[in-house]
Amino acid sequence: MSKGCSKARFKIGGGRSFMLTETLQSAELAPIFDDAWTASRVWEASRFLAQRLALYASKPNATFDVSAGQSVLELGSGCGLVGILAASLGADVLLTDQQMVLGLLQRNVEVNAVSEDEQARLQVAEFNWGSDQSLPRSKYNYILVSDCINPIYGQDSWRNLARSIHRFSDRTTVTYLAHESRGEDEAMVDFLAFSAEMLHISQLAVNWACGPPNN
Repeated sequence: MSKGCSKARFKIGGGRSFMLTETLQSAELAPIFDDAWTASRVWEASRFLAQRLALYASKPNATFDVSAGQSVLELGSGCGLVGILAASLGADVLLTDQQMVLGLLQRNVEVNAVSEDEQARLQVAEFNWGSDQSLPRSKYNYILVSDCINPIYGQDSWRNLARSIHRFSDRTTVTYLAHESRGEDEAMVDFLAFSAEMLHISQLAVNWACGPPNN
């Protein structure tokens, strides 16, 4: 089966639109279940998180305050919607994923950065969860994660995700994690149980449909 490219436009709240390249055509998705496939689409959880962050940043007492260039680490960036949105709000963002995804991620950064300043605040790097790879910072103000807890990845994957969130956090770090429940959601149940002693977790929003992309 050949791979192609598709593009979709996403308008976040009342703000900017983002044009993102996705590696695979929609018709090619169903039979493919590997890491490149899961990173090749802008999934509902990513759109959900981007919308919520834009909302949180707009509040008078912003719970996602990145207007002064606060540091943001996105784990499992995929196509990059969430991290690119964060940079558009003022954040200094490091988008990370596995090596095979970085070309797609870098292209989307280059297309959507509207100024040299914004381009400079968007960096792309390889990072594999649970590894001892170093990143530019040891701790971040915010960590962003969307749709990275999935049974097809296996238990080690989301447990390493929890370890990485903990590694790059201090007492002031806030992590926003968006997740789409699947079946009995055993993966999320295990993630919550495993991370209970290292992360403080609270639920902020549920069941929010984003609708189709803005083509």
